[in-house]
Amino acid sequence: MNEERNCKIILTVDLIVIFTILTWFMFTWIGLGNQAMEGLRLLIWRSRKLERKDKVWKENINRRKLIAKYSCGKVLDIGFGWLSNPYLINPVGLDIEKRDKPSNYESVFTYDGNRFPFEDNYFDTVTAGELIEHINNVGNFLTECNRVLRTGGELIISTPNPYYISEIIYNLFPFKKELNKDHITLFSRRTLKRTLDFNGFKLVKIMNNKTTIPVVGLWLNVYLSTLMTNHYIYICEKEKKWVS
Repeated sequence: MNEERNCKIILTVDLIVIFTILTWFMFTWIGLGNQAMEGLRLLIWRSRKLERKDKVWKENINRRKLIAKYSCGKVLDIGFGWLSNPYLINPVGLDIEKRDKPSNYESVFTYDGNRFPFEDNYFDTVTAGELIEHINNVGNFLTECNRVLRTGGELIISTPNPYYISEIIYNLFPFKKELNKDHITLFSRRTLKRTLDFNGFKLVKIMNNKTTIPVVGLWLNVYLSTLMTNHYIYICEKEKKWVS
C-alpha cells in the first residue's frame, strides 16, 4: 500500500510539472513570453541561491554519505578539492590543483589532468563526485580510472541529471544566462552506461539522490521521480583491463 501511495504521489508531482511547462508555453504563445521567462529565471536562481546559502548543501551531504556507504578498501577520491568527503575512511585525494589535506584523508596528490600518479591495479574503489560533467576528455579519464582499479574494483560517479526540471526549462526557453557554465557534458543514463561499457566497466546500480525542494521556506529532503531528481549516483565495476 505504501509503495502504491508513493507511486501516486510521484505521478501527481510529474503531472504538476508537465502542467507548469505547458502553461509557460501558453504564455509564450500569447505574447507574455519575455516577462514570464524572466520571472521564471529569477525564481529558479533565487531558490538556488537560498539553497547554496551555507555552501554545503543538503543534497551534497546526501550524495557524499551514499558514496562513502558503497566505498570499500583502498579508496581514491578524484576532484576532492571542491568539496571533500568527510564520510570516507582514509581515502587518497587527487586533484588537478594543489589542495590542503582534509583531516580524514590519508594523503593527497596533484596530476596534470592526463595520467594519474599511481601504479596499475592499486585501488579497490575510485570515487568521482560531481566531476565527470566538467571533464573534456572523458575517455582518457575513464581509462585512467580503469588502470588504477583492480579487476572487480568499484568506480562510483555522481553527476547531474540532464532531465532535471531546471535543465528542461532552460533548454525549452532561450534564457541568456546559463544554468551552470562549468558543465561541459551532461550524461543521460543510457549515454553514460554506453560510455562506461566502452571503457571496461559494468554498470551495477543507479541511485536517485534525495532532492531538496522548497516548502514553506524549508528545504525538504525527499526521493522523487526522474523529473525532480537533481543528481544520479552510478555504481560501476571494473570488468576488464582497458588498453587505450
